Amino acid sequence: MMSPDPKLIEALDAGCLVITANQRLSRSLRKEYALAMRDRGVSAWHTPRILQWRTWVTTCWLKARGGRPAEVLLSDVQADSIWEQIIAADSKVQGGRRLAGSARKAWRLMKEWRIPYPELQEYANPDSQSLAGWIASYEKYLAERNWVDPLTLDERIDGDPSVGNIRLAGFFELNPRQQFLLEKFRAAGVRVSALSRAVARSACELRVCADPEQELLAAATWAADRLNEQAGLSLGIIVPRLAQQQDAVERIFARLLQPGGNLPGADEQRMVFHLSAGRPSLEQPLIKDALLALKLVINGLDSHELSRFLRSPYFQTGASLWQRSRLDVAFRSRWMEAASPANIAWQCSDKENLKILRKQMQDLQEQRPGDRRAAPAEWIGKFSGWLGRLGWPGERSLSSHEYQAAAHWNELLNELGKVGSVTGALSARQTLERLLGLASNTLFQPKAKAVPVQVMGTLEAAGSNFDAVWICGLDDASFPAAPEPAPLIPISLQKKYGLPHATAERAIEFADRLIGDLRHSAPDVVLSWAKNVEDEPRRVSPLLRSLSGEAGKLLVAMVQESLPANPFARNLLASETESLDDFTGPPITGTGKQKGGSGIFTHQSQCPFRAFAMVRLGAENLETPEPGISPRLKGDLAHQALEFLWRQLADLQGLLACSRSKLETLIGDGFDRAWELRKSETMLFGDGVRQLEKDRQRMLISRLLDYEKTRVADFRVLQTEELLVTDVGGLTIGMKIDRVDELIDDGRRLIIDYKTGKDKALDSLGERPFKPQLAVYAVGSTQPLAGVCIARLNVESCVYDGILADVVLAPDAKKYGGSRRSGEETRSWDELLPAWRRRLVVLGEAFKAGDARTDPMRGACKYCHLSAACRILEYTGQGKRS
Repeated sequence: MMSPDPKLIEALDAGCLVITANQRLSRSLRKEYALAMRDRGVSAWHTPRILQWRTWVTTCWLKARGGRPAEVLLSDVQADSIWEQIIAADSKVQGGRRLAGSARKAWRLMKEWRIPYPELQEYANPDSQSLAGWIASYEKYLAERNWVDPLTLDERIDGDPSVGNIRLAGFFELNPRQQFLLEKFRAAGVRVSALSRAVARSACELRVCADPEQELLAAATWAADRLNEQAGLSLGIIVPRLAQQQDAVERIFARLLQPGGNLPGADEQRMVFHLSAGRPSLEQPLIKDALLALKLVINGLDSHELSRFLRSPYFQTGASLWQRSRLDVAFRSRWMEAASPANIAWQCSDKENLKILRKQMQDLQEQRPGDRRAAPAEWIGKFSGWLGRLGWPGERSLSSHEYQAAAHWNELLNELGKVGSVTGALSARQTLERLLGLASNTLFQPKAKAVPVQVMGTLEAAGSNFDAVWICGLDDASFPAAPEPAPLIPISLQKKYGLPHATAERAIEFADRLIGDLRHSAPDVVLSWAKNVEDEPRRVSPLLRSLSGEAGKLLVAMVQESLPANPFARNLLASETESLDDFTGPPITGTGKQKGGSGIFTHQSQCPFRAFAMVRLGAENLETPEPGISPRLKGDLAHQALEFLWRQLADLQGLLACSRSKLETLIGDGFDRAWELRKSETMLFGDGVRQLEKDRQRMLISRLLDYEKTRVADFRVLQTEELLVTDVGGLTIGMKIDRVDELIDDGRRLIIDYKTGKDKALDSLGERPFKPQLAVYAVGSTQPLAGVCIARLNVESCVYDGILADVVLAPDAKKYGGSRRSGEETRSWDELLPAWRRRLVVLGEAFKAGDARTDPMRGACKYCHLSAACRILEYTGQGKRS
């Protein structure tokens, strides 16, 4: 930890007012002063006069406001709301809320850089004219009500000699507005100067890395090595555009400096690094779930939002996470455009362990607000009441981060309450929309205890001092940054008044001043750049090329992950560890019925690990709700409609004797019956959706029946959707065969499996069949077979696809005469059955033995949900190691 800066302590002891560029620097300087007082042995001292610029301006205005008591200071939220109303009233534009932010920013820049309003009016382009009109309307609106925008407070302040001498800290450059205000104080006799915090500086070190990720990894490794060498150092990592790289930065630094720090129950007191960039309040889980609860009551939740709400730890529902997760699984079986509390209550109706949640949902359903309008302050009270009914923020103890997020939520509500004086009465939906916008646009940065590594953006680092600092991202395309002129303000005006980032010259000037300041922030400085960014070659920034001689040499950063700075993690990773390859689970020793049915053999053939994970461990894939009727439900409805239909027709002769109109009636009746049997899933769909699906199913089944009529061998339907228990491949399994026909001539059976997808009968062939379901059915049958087949039922084709002993289907169907599938050596039906039996025994024995190898067939991983568990992408090189 660096010693307190003597120049800072001297200025504060002399009673100077230190004004900082940002709040982070204010907190840092206060801590520095406290350390100095502790080193002196002082137990109590006056609060040092350290204020952030905007706080100081507000304080001065409040002091000078005595003669203008009627003035009302607006909050930023109130000011934004007025801009939105003004732009929404302009019939020539759309997207008022988004455009309002750009307009207020343009107005702020004009104020800061003292661009006269009449000069803007001289421009005839539509953007300039619109902005000029909005500014005039806004300033008139405020003047009529004696309201004050916080961005104009300095216009109402005169120089006051009582403030004492002023020291400025952390300002790369002062805009003309700031300079004008400070000149007022100089004219009043106040001495204003920059707080010089020079440090002894050694030569800079330049490092080049392969890409941005390697650059961040090198910086984190450097920090870990420095801390391992000497505890108590103060290190700075400066990352331009930190907000855009925040996820990558946090992931890499956590892995090296704080392994496990993001896991539940991690010790927040042992944090090693801190990111200065805040995240939108909406991204904080505690706040996001509170907003979901409000949306549930007001608008309803879509299926993805409902899933998150049900599994949230921030509500007291009387149900365990497991119970709520099972409820989530039940809802995932169907798409809900806007699930209401009533939908959740209905789903809980027959579950005793969800009775508290059911009562909560019933209460909230009764309190749904509809379109009633009221002041935002009234809705805030309602919002708090609804969250209170759900027990938000939960019954467990909150972490420090969560506790601060809960406090921040109250601040958001307080800001929202101020909007009422501007907007008047709003509906609950409109109030929630404003709260969502506020949470999206307001950054949340939890306060952190002093940590040795500070990761900051360039502007946040202004005025800070460290023992050592690493500055990233200094390639020629990123530093200096490309010009970014402000929208709505004419470019020529921005050039004339020297707005930052308006031109390449200004961008270079700003960057040069920036790097000069940052190079003086520590005695040990590392400057780095990546030579390849998104497959584009990069060179070192031209602003750094002059440093190559000064640096002595250019070091290529060879990144080797060092031991983490966290002592516990360092000791753990430094210890000797054993490596064990274990691809076998415990064997199955029982002889009873094995769950999984014919799917056991499909999974075991496609990938042994999948069979073990899904059948033995129950790692089922969660359904992803989609709009409309899901493919699974469509298939189930078709199966049940066909079951009902064939119970009526009974055989081929019954089909041939039935008229077209009668068949369509029977199909429709079968569909209606299936729809009612699936009422828990179909109740959410209206009559229109039901009729569309009924017509679709009637069309597909009619086409399949037309094919049935061409069958050359007479038959009767022996079984439909009956569960059979049999021994296959050494396993006792249950099989639900869609349909079994008996041929009238010789009594042989034909096994039929309905498929609404694009499955092929040939997938059951080969030494390692991709989908051996038909083989399982054939081997499990105790009666002579004429074949096994798939009845394909989709818009592309409604036909039979079979492996047959004889021509027993349509005239164009051929009997099995061998296959060229890999490993297939059979040439007839009589040879195929023993081969199937042998292959299924191999698969069944491997499953019983606990074979759990990651050995997928080609194409088996395409729709598999277990890649994170088996880590197949790491084996094949298809994904980056995380």
